Amino acid sequence: MKLRQAPASRPIPVVILGDLLGRLDQMFLLENGAYTDEMQKRLDEYRRAPARKAALAELAYPGDRDDLRAHLDGMAFP
Repeated sequence: MKLRQAPASRPIPVVILGDLLGRLDQMFLLENGAYTDEMQKRLDEYRRAPARKAALAELAYPGDRDDLRAHLDGMAFP
C-alpha cells in the first residue's frame, strides 16, 4: 500500500487572517484587553443586580409568579 503525501499548505492571506482576528475579538474570544474589560463589566453588572434572572423559567417550572406559587403549593399541599 502506497501512502499519499498531503499537499503543501498555502499561506493564509493577511486580509483573511485580519478579518478572522477582528471577528474573534468582537466576540470576545481572544484573551486580550477587550475580553478582560468585557468580562469585568459583566461581572460588575452581575454583582450589582438585586437578583438573578430566572434562567429556567418556563423550561423547568412556570415563569409566571402566580402559576409558580400554585405549582409549589400543589407540591407542598397536595
